[in-house]
Amino acid sequence: MASPLAIGRKSLANLGEPVNIALAMPVLALIVVFVGGRVSATTYGIISTVVLCIVAAVTFFFTPILPE
Repeated sequence: MASPLAIGRKSLANLGEPVNIALAMPVLALIVVFVGGRVSATTYGIISTVVLCIVAAVTFFFTPILPE
């Protein structure tokens, strides 16, 4: 909401959007459990950071203005 991109596009009701991002983190942790040691920790760190950034961008741009 503090982003200049959000002016006129978001309201206080959109503060629930971080829940989508928070739900993506346990999913990434489950992927680590299933993948096991086949991927290095550095690779997993880069992939998880990129995936969380994509989830945040998609959530920001595809969630409509919610009425307060």
